[in-house]
Amino acid sequence: MQEKRYPIKYVSQRTGLSQHVMRTWENRYDVVIPKRSPTNRRLYSEGDIKRLSLFHQATKSGHSIGQICKLTTKEIQELVELHHDNLDNLDTEGIINIDKSSARFHLDSCLRSVRRLDEKELGVALATAPMILSRPVLIEQVITPLMTEVGDLWSSGVLRIGHEHLTVVAVRTLLGSMLTGFNPETGSPVAIVTTPPAQIHELGALTVAIALAIEGWRVTYLGANMPVEEIAGTIHQNNAKLLLLSLTYPPDDAQLKIQLSKLPDYIPEETKVIVGGRSAVSYDKVIQKIGAVRIENFSDLREYTRELRNQTSEQDVVQPV
Repeated sequence: MQEKRYPIKYVSQRTGLSQHVMRTWENRYDVVIPKRSPTNRRLYSEGDIKRLSLFHQATKSGHSIGQICKLTTKEIQELVELHHDNLDNLDTEGIINIDKSSARFHLDSCLRSVRRLDEKELGVALATAPMILSRPVLIEQVITPLMTEVGDLWSSGVLRIGHEHLTVVAVRTLLGSMLTGFNPETGSPVAIVTTPPAQIHELGALTVAIALAIEGWRVTYLGANMPVEEIAGTIHQNNAKLLLLSLTYPPDDAQLKIQLSKLPDYIPEETKVIVGGRSAVSYDKVIQKIGAVRIENFSDLREYTRELRNQTSEQDVVQPV
């Protein structure tokens, strides 16, 4: 059977590396040498993806790509594992003198707990962070990088699927409890947050739901893998002004493109649609076609939804007769 190959856009999503960096590492350092299609497009194997992910982890840990580029895949994996083993061996008092009120301290505490597969310790670390950090800082500087780091380490083979599942369960529990703790003002505009069909990873959607609740939206969270017709029904029933869809994986689902293209036929014209997540860029054409907005980070999300909420509030003000 012929080995499956993947285009550079897909590999960029899997590894977290930009296409520019991938080309540079290939041309200058020979980190991987992808095969070429008949039209000269780069095509990467699963082995290439694992190797790129490992080198990404190593450079994030402070290693120079020029110094490690000749290492074998086994050697680079051992280097990455050694770095994380060293982190595990640091006790709470010795995490490089990091201020305990900082997001970095709490992120490192969570990562050490994940590495040890210590469910109780991870639960304590996640429960402590919201007592010290503001909600936006917690989401943007602890939860999001924690899930990204664990996902990258799992993809590169440093962590096992059990580590990822442990993290997902603990983070989902924390985010779920946070979301139920909001009490929006009467008359606040409604936002629907979910993932469309076949998108089963919901943590990105949960974090966005909390980000919207912080901005004063009344959030209806539908979970993952929702049919377009059900999403539309909820929008109509709740008179929602905003729909936010999170796309995480896979980045090349032809059926999802068809489902997304149906949205304008089902939802009110005035309902704004935002699409985000690690795989959103792969669906740019259909996102533009349906008149949705793709947002890449929490800063842009806050700015856009804050302005939209203000506009919605102004439109809903009853003018005196």
